[in-house]
Amino acid sequence: MSESPMTDAFRPIDVERVDPITAAPDLAGPGGRAWRLPLTAAGPSSALGGWLLEAPWAHPFWHSYLLTAIHLRPAGDAAPAVIVVPGATHELTLLALDPKVPRGGILRGGPVHWLQPANFVAQFARATDAEALAEADAAAQAVVDGRLSPDTDLRAQWVARFGGGGLRHG
Repeated sequence: MSESPMTDAFRPIDVERVDPITAAPDLAGPGGRAWRLPLTAAGPSSALGGWLLEAPWAHPFWHSYLLTAIHLRPAGDAAPAVIVVPGATHELTLLALDPKVPRGGILRGGPVHWLQPANFVAQFARATDAEALAEADAAAQAVVDGRLSPDTDLRAQWVARFGGGGLRHG
């Protein structure tokens, strides 16, 4: 993906003014910033990790997204996974966050308020949890670098990375 989806078509939202986060980001680049989520914010015990992504260039009305990776094995406190892709071992979910709700609490394990439907959900197979989490980490880096758009208009970029098998979206 050598071409950047960032364009001058949209004037990015001044996120620092409308919804500041005082914590230093774990990743930063020309396309935004990202904070690694505590596992309590990433979801049930099947959660491997996730990211709060800030990409104000990606959409004119919302600026932030939640990216999570889970394993699909049985987990004590989670409902059994519904595996729609034969052989899938992991699932990645990308959600646009409601811009009317402050995001900072997510970093402390607070509630997540997202827009529906999800921007992207796909199941895929990786040999280990570390490999699946590394894929999510690389996607987060690509978003903050401005090379991967979290917006649904460019969902094909996510399909190219994670496959279209089991693709669920609105």
